[in-house]
Amino acid sequence: MAGTDSAGQPRFRVLDIVEVDDASGWRGVVTEVRRYPDGQVRYSIRQLADDLDYMAGIYPEPAVTASGERAQAEMFALPGGFREGDVVEVAAGCGDAECAGKTGVVDGSSSPDGAVGVWIEDLGEGTAFRPEFLIRTGRRHPRPAFEPREVGYTSVSVTGAITGRSHYVILDDLDNYLSDAGL
Repeated sequence: MAGTDSAGQPRFRVLDIVEVDDASGWRGVVTEVRRYPDGQVRYSIRQLADDLDYMAGIYPEPAVTASGERAQAEMFALPGGFREGDVVEVAAGCGDAECAGKTGVVDGSSSPDGAVGVWIEDLGEGTAFRPEFLIRTGRRHPRPAFEPREVGYTSVSVTGAITGRSHYVILDDLDNYLSDAGL
């Protein structure tokens, strides 16, 4: 089967550092392992550091070469030491009067400027705040254990026409390494 070793397992794992075999020759970190209906395994690869010349992507196994190195999960952790599921209170000085004083749950997202994503149930919306505007309550909603899961998607052309629908199975994901058991 394409993209697997002789035992039928993917050749790369999440957090493996790999080189993409194209003209750029850039190195990145495997952040997701997928298996498509035809049996092909593809890898979601993300940069090791901020690199404006780099574009994240999904690559088939033949386009990737092992480096023999592994990245640490902590390099992908949320700013301020927050973890998905942390229950926080938004500080009064956050700059958003509607959110100030509200309780929310860290949703696992962050922005390039270091803000942490928070879902505020009372408002029915998510927003992001710099870590200094989030007050830890000491409570967490633990993440469930990772399970491989099927994902459907729709392909769309540049003109907006639907060109197809398919699915794949996420065999492993970076979230598995950032979960309660992973860190």
